[in-house]
Amino acid sequence: MAEPKLEIILNGASQTVRARQLSVLQIRALFAVDPALDLVIEGRGGSPDRVLVDRDVVEAEGGPVRLYARPQTMFGAGAP
Repeated sequence: MAEPKLEIILNGASQTVRARQLSVLQIRALFAVDPALDLVIEGRGGSPDRVLVDRDVVEAEGGPVRLYARPQTMFGAGAP
């Protein structure tokens, strides 16, 4: 049986781990991502990109998981 493998690409940097899934907290630690940044998973096919929260889990789905980190956005914050 093949060993589980998960490739994660974050902002162009790639890491491969021996696991079928990783939590967002594990990904943050693996790539040393500032907790003030949002992690966004790129949608596949027609699915939109999605902001991840720390309790989310990312799984291998037939190819690398592509993520990017960005400053948190708060549209409409402080609007009257």
